[in-house]
Amino acid sequence: MTALVHGLRRRLRDDTGATAVEFAILVPALMLLILGIIEFGYASFRRSTATEGARYGVRLAMVRGTEAKAFASSVDTTAAFIQTQVRARVGDPNLVVTVSHPDGNATAPSRVRVSATYTGTTRITGLFPAMAIGATAESVITY
Repeated sequence: MTALVHGLRRRLRDDTGATAVEFAILVPALMLLILGIIEFGYASFRRSTATEGARYGVRLAMVRGTEAKAFASSVDTTAAFIQTQVRARVGDPNLVVTVSHPDGNATAPSRVRVSATYTGTTRITGLFPAMAIGATAESVITY
């Protein structure tokens, strides 16, 4: 009987495999942290790209308002021209560019507003929900 109790005590004190158990507990949490950092970095990159696109679009409409109008016959095609230029500058066809004129026309000195948005394409890992990331810029057309 004492041999049985002695063997049981020895097995209870044995810590072989404890490192493997600790590793198995910590790895999922560590992987989630690493993937979260990657996901946050990618979302930050997308936000920066959308901000650059909105700023470039409003700058294009502001400085080259009449030049853009010369390429386009209406406000709608001027907006299409700006959208094409912004997507080409940013280099991402998934960027949704919206051009609006709060004052109702595309001539100087009215305002122009350009919004650049990514919707649903901001996930890399699939662990976190998709979100819309975007930026808006507004200025006055000078030419």
